[in-house]
Amino acid sequence: MTEYRRIEALEASEHRLLMEVDHRSNNVLAIVDSIVRLSNADDPALYAAAIQHRVQALARAHTLLAERRWTSISVEELIRQQVTPFAATRAFFAGPDIRMDGPVVQPLALVFHELAVNAAQHGALAAARGRLSISWKPKPSGAGFNIRWQEVGSRPLPTFAKRGFGTVIVGAMVERQLKGRIEKTWSEDGLLIDIEIPSAGSTYDGTLAPEH
Repeated sequence: MTEYRRIEALEASEHRLLMEVDHRSNNVLAIVDSIVRLSNADDPALYAAAIQHRVQALARAHTLLAERRWTSISVEELIRQQVTPFAATRAFFAGPDIRMDGPVVQPLALVFHELAVNAAQHGALAAARGRLSISWKPKPSGAGFNIRWQEVGSRPLPTFAKRGFGTVIVGAMVERQLKGRIEKTWSEDGLLIDIEIPSAGSTYDGTLAPEH
């Protein structure tokens, strides 16, 4: 490769990276707009805090993508990043190496943040012996993946079943942003949430991972 061709290739690569960053930034701004519109509180201080925590969750996911140079990251990486601060020793993870692109990562970051906050305030993580199990697997068709969020030892009242703003945000991210589906079920043991994510922006190489 001549020096001219090498410089030309570097410039093309830089242009693609800049275009990708611009695209990601637009996605982030759209999600932040949703956060502002969907968040609510009578107290201005509570309203500001609610927005701040959600934007911080989104920023953490953005940083993770930037560290990977805007390539894909794994479902497990994102879940651990958003959930571990709330459940360092009481959360269990299981699933294969499924990779996601930015348009999937950013909305899902908010979903996991909202679910973790709810579990810490009202669900299994608010109970002394409560625990959290999160698993994921590719859909049988190979297009997209499913996530199962299971809380054991939750408080008896199904607080997440109420149409609170955390619930609204989770629904908006899954159903509107990702065009997926979410189903919540309550049992005597606690809360079970199944999330279905369509194929866009996710890949699975067939590698299985143990529970840990």
